[in-house]
Amino acid sequence: MSGATVAPAARGAALDAILGERRAFGDRVLRIALLVHFGIALALAPCFDTWAITLPVASAGLAMFLVAAWAMPRAFATRCIAGVALQVFCALHIYQLHGLPEMHFFFFTGFTLMIVYGDWRAMWPGTLLIIAQHIVFAVLTNSGVDVRFFPETYVGATKLFWHFSLACVHVAICGVFAHLLQRTIILEHERRRHIAELAEYAERASRHKSEFLATMSHEIRTPIAGMLGHAELLLEADASDALRNDAARRILRNGQHLLAVVNDVLDLAKVEAGRLEVTSEPCSPEELVRDAVELFRPRAAQKRLRLELVTKAPLPQRIRSDSARLRQIVANLVGNAIKFTAEGSVRVEMDCTTVADQPGARLRIAVVDTGPGLTPDQLARIFWPFVQGDPTVERRHGGTGLGLAISRRLAVLLGGELVAEEQPPGVAGARFVLTLPLGEPIGEGGGDAGGEPSDAAVPREDLATHAARALLGVRVLVADDGEDNRLVLAHHLRRAGARVDCAVDGRRAVERAAAACDEGEPYALVVMDMQMPELDGYAATRALRVAGHACRVVAVTASAMSDDRARCLAAGCDEYLTKPVRRQLLIATCARLVAGGEDGRGAALRVRSAVP
Repeated sequence: MSGATVAPAARGAALDAILGERRAFGDRVLRIALLVHFGIALALAPCFDTWAITLPVASAGLAMFLVAAWAMPRAFATRCIAGVALQVFCALHIYQLHGLPEMHFFFFTGFTLMIVYGDWRAMWPGTLLIIAQHIVFAVLTNSGVDVRFFPETYVGATKLFWHFSLACVHVAICGVFAHLLQRTIILEHERRRHIAELAEYAERASRHKSEFLATMSHEIRTPIAGMLGHAELLLEADASDALRNDAARRILRNGQHLLAVVNDVLDLAKVEAGRLEVTSEPCSPEELVRDAVELFRPRAAQKRLRLELVTKAPLPQRIRSDSARLRQIVANLVGNAIKFTAEGSVRVEMDCTTVADQPGARLRIAVVDTGPGLTPDQLARIFWPFVQGDPTVERRHGGTGLGLAISRRLAVLLGGELVAEEQPPGVAGARFVLTLPLGEPIGEGGGDAGGEPSDAAVPREDLATHAARALLGVRVLVADDGEDNRLVLAHHLRRAGARVDCAVDGRRAVERAAAACDEGEPYALVVMDMQMPELDGYAATRALRVAGHACRVVAVTASAMSDDRARCLAAGCDEYLTKPVRRQLLIATCARLVAGGEDGRGAALRVRSAVP
């Protein structure tokens, strides 16, 4: 009810704001027009000695508008009074010349002047006034009263009908033009507003781009500076073994940080472009969360923080979700909590709950810390990309501010939500809550559901031993036009026991594969770079398949978008890895393919979870 009454008023106020300048211009024009009419009235008064009526009527017509324009500038009532004043002068001029037909010119020009307001409604009060005045004067004339308004002594209904019809048609035409003027003004206003919004958006986008470039410059140049600096230390002739080992570890750590930054940017780009894919597979939520918590236990111990995992039964033993993305969200939340907490504890809570407006039970994972907490303004911005809770956080803690933005988008893709809850007064710290749909839980309880153990449970030592046995003596071809990458890949595979040959482009890879078949000892595996001169990895793999080579092909590429994986598999590759490739992941993938395990169309996620 209230909305029905408020909305028209709001629309009227907005319309008045847009047309305010036009209405003020109309007041100025009508003031001049009425002053001209006042002068015309004074000029016509001597013609038939009509001074007695000219002075009071002309003065009243001018005064009513001037007072209204002063008391109610730009108001609808002022516009109506302007139309009435014009018709007062029109009637006065007709009377002054005793009904001369040419004096109707003032009627038409009066309403033509009213177009300047762009308001057709303001024309009709004056119209009704002049119609009523004609009717009254016609009745008086027909009654024998000499009103000196009509040249006839009797005014018939036909004459009045044509007078009024012509007046209404003229007012209607002027009203159409007034409406068109108003519409033109509104459209022009909207056009200018849209241009201003686009300019503001462009300026904001430019500012965000500059902030993004500044952030990325800092996050990329910092680890690169560390890598280059410690690489120079490695080249010093008098460097001790301890110094060299420390420099190598720091180079590796900075490289991993740089890779994490690139992966975060790619993940955010995929999510915002709608190209990030999530899978649905059976997984143990308690096991995933426990693994993520254990991953950060050394860091928590280093800062002397208590890191706790609290579960409330009953919890589903296994659910269907994307285990890799769920682990990524929890790891981001726990890592952030530890990073921003100087003392106290970080607690991870797991339970099942129901939400009023959502069907079915939902899994709830809360990460609570005893850090500085978040202000209301920070709570409103904390999930924006490249935004940190503290403006000085980049200097004290590091990070791009992408983790929470990516985590919230991943939560939505998984059918849930991630929120930052405001802590009660007097309670320190921050609280982030992730809720996910359970779907169709597979069993309940606190232990494993049985069946095959996940790859994540296999110790890394067992994986390395198994890979070394699987690749021992296996003939492998590494095709990569980048010498540094080619040498690293070949080195890792040779250390795993493989017999490795190299090719510098796709054409030579195909030739070497053909020569190996002719020698009677074909390659069991080809590690193929996908961007190479002469013949790229896609064309080279298709050529191998057309030639009938049964070797397994592992695509290794720096292209990491979702459709790049599909493109590699469509070309005939059995697996897809992105650069830089970690040694454990490379060896485990090659060993599995050589041993006859499942190919990249079903096993990539299992391998990635097996080798952290």
